[in-house]
Amino acid sequence: MKLLSIIVGILLFLAIVVQIGYRIGEEQIKVWDESSSARNAVIMLADNSYFMVMKDDTRVPDPKPPFQLWLKVLSFKVFGITEFAVRFPTLVTGLLTAIFLWFFCALWMRNIWLGNIVLLLMATTIGYMGYHVARHGDPDTLLTFEVLLYALLYFIFLEKYPDGRWKYLIAISIAVAVAILTKAIAGLAPAAGLTVYTLTQRNGWKALRDYRTYIAGVIALVIALSYFFIREMFDPGYLKAAYYQNFSVLTEYPGTPKHPEFSFYINYLWTIAFKPYFYFVPLIIIPLLFSKNQVLKRLILFSGITALVFLLGQSSALMKNEWYIAPIYPFLWLLTGSGIYGTIEFIDRFIHVKIARIIVAAILGSSLLFIAIPKYQVIFKRNLSKSYASNHIYLPEREGNFFRHMKADKPEVRNFKVISNHAQRSTDFYAQKWKYLDNTNTEVFVTGKLPEIIIGDTIMACSPVIKDQIEALFTYDAIYQDRYCNLYVIKDSVRITKEIPEASVN
Repeated sequence: MKLLSIIVGILLFLAIVVQIGYRIGEEQIKVWDESSSARNAVIMLADNSYFMVMKDDTRVPDPKPPFQLWLKVLSFKVFGITEFAVRFPTLVTGLLTAIFLWFFCALWMRNIWLGNIVLLLMATTIGYMGYHVARHGDPDTLLTFEVLLYALLYFIFLEKYPDGRWKYLIAISIAVAVAILTKAIAGLAPAAGLTVYTLTQRNGWKALRDYRTYIAGVIALVIALSYFFIREMFDPGYLKAAYYQNFSVLTEYPGTPKHPEFSFYINYLWTIAFKPYFYFVPLIIIPLLFSKNQVLKRLILFSGITALVFLLGQSSALMKNEWYIAPIYPFLWLLTGSGIYGTIEFIDRFIHVKIARIIVAAILGSSLLFIAIPKYQVIFKRNLSKSYASNHIYLPEREGNFFRHMKADKPEVRNFKVISNHAQRSTDFYAQKWKYLDNTNTEVFVTGKLPEIIIGDTIMACSPVIKDQIEALFTYDAIYQDRYCNLYVIKDSVRITKEIPEASVN
């Protein structure tokens, strides 16, 4: 039975490898956080400046912390500046999350089947296995792993207290500091639930009276805040900018905030991101009432409190995006997995005939697989269809996608203008990449007017409105094109500025 459970665990881990990693490098760089962090990492590499984060050709400082960029720079040095390299840190930390969860359940909890259930939930959670999280180069998968690491180390610390307290506290301090250096205050947000859980435990009160706990907290803050204060010395105003970026989402937002309603995250988790596993959460009542495994009961309490407090905190912020809630998923997997396993364990205790236990276990396992396998297939197909379908590419990514294919087919093109009426972070990444690799000079105009165009200019345009303007006002050669975009070489000498619809620069 133990051998079977290990084999099942290996198969589930391989399923996660495929779900996260299959053709992960083939999609164009996505337009928001993935492209901006990838662009910043290229600038960091080009400048050989690994302390300051810059965000564009003007070398304007970016208030984000640097850890995720360091990983991307390292990945670029190993694999080159490619889409795969941008996402490689995500792939690694996603797999580390799976490994850490399984070994926590199998070794610490001494329950391989609990680990297998958690891996099954992970492989089939649509909110985690998709855009902005496990399939792209945003910082959220890295942050999720770091939060899980320090949270479960803290759980073990309280379970074993006072044994090995220095060892665990130092490890927790480092993990917390790295989480802050990854996404600033977001790295600390899930820790609020750990504080609440601490107050429910006898060992928690002992730890709160232990000076070592506070020394560990100071160590974490010193490691993390040292970067912020040293950065302020070289970049005056950095602390103010970082404060605004991290706390403005709580009470204010420039423009109309997305999803200001308090219920957004719970609705998202219930209807999409963690569907249908929320229906299994009430099963935790059975092990809480009837299980003799006290550690399992405390794990349920720990996971539930941490997830709930984090959910309430994120729901209270004014600005919400689906991926901001990513660190909640491991706690939901542990909570739901503990409920499912505890229920199976409860049934097993009351069935004394071996063949009956096997039949019941087979029925329950088959029922879970009946739900999980179709979900796995849906997530897998959705990721591939979004990544590689020829029918549609998201509007603000069309120039970037065209850019990467054009440079592959026409490397001799090294001086051109991109005229767009959409946000161009994706194009900015490719511009920085090719500037670094072969000195390609790319001027990007996100504008409501055509810039000055003269004879000999090479122009990239994807917007139908902009293409129509160029084709109506100039004679040209279209030297490269796809379904959406054209690369024009202007043949006449007309100089003109022409109104076009206002730019959409979301």
